[in-house]
Amino acid sequence: MPEILLFTAHCATIYRDPTPSVSKLVPVRWKPATREDMNTMVIREELALEKHILQDRMSLWREMYRKYVNTSFTNYQDENYEL
Repeated sequence: MPEILLFTAHCATIYRDPTPSVSKLVPVRWKPATREDMNTMVIREELALEKHILQDRMSLWREMYRKYVNTSFTNYQDENYEL
């Protein structure tokens, strides 16, 4: 497990992509999150890519952001960040 974390952190730092290719160590390609698909890499005994994990928590934070910042995540624009 530490090898997977080290490898993905290294690739994210160097290539800006934690899984630039599928390998024996990391057999899953981590796709970027989008507005429609909140892709999450789940690290358990085996790696898995899941969508909309912990949706209830994400909904809470979106609501808090809308209420107190008076905008929405879908309107957030940053050239270095894809939501």
